Amino acid sequence: MTMNIVTAQCKHCMAIMSETQLITHICPQLCPYCQAASGEFHRENCPIAPPKDSIQAILSNRGKEYGPFVGHADITQQLKQVMGDTPRWSELYSDQKEALEMIAHKIGRILNGNPNNVDSWADIAGYAKLVADRLNS
Repeated sequence: MTMNIVTAQCKHCMAIMSETQLITHICPQLCPYCQAASGEFHRENCPIAPPKDSIQAILSNRGKEYGPFVGHADITQQLKQVMGDTPRWSELYSDQKEALEMIAHKIGRILNGNPNNVDSWADIAGYAKLVADRLNS
């Protein structure tokens, strides 16, 4: 006599298990306290959610260093538009496109905020080096 076990899959971590196990499954992709999925904000009553004022503090510090977000977004999107409109953009590999987009992001921060932030300049060099290293390998 064989038993038929109905299988199910967790939609977050894709683990396959029986339907019975799925009911009590503790998914590693979800917050164990509020069940927020990876990339989501924690629920308000979650004990590990960052306090709302800490998020505001982060945004305030970023604004002081990089300027108003809207200004940064405008500059960065214009740079990305120019890159995307070039004839050879479609020929680039994903890592080349992503590096150029991240460099545009850093340029946007430099032009909109503190141009003497050494991290922005180092990040530009880092993204370029990632592509150069792949091309040299």
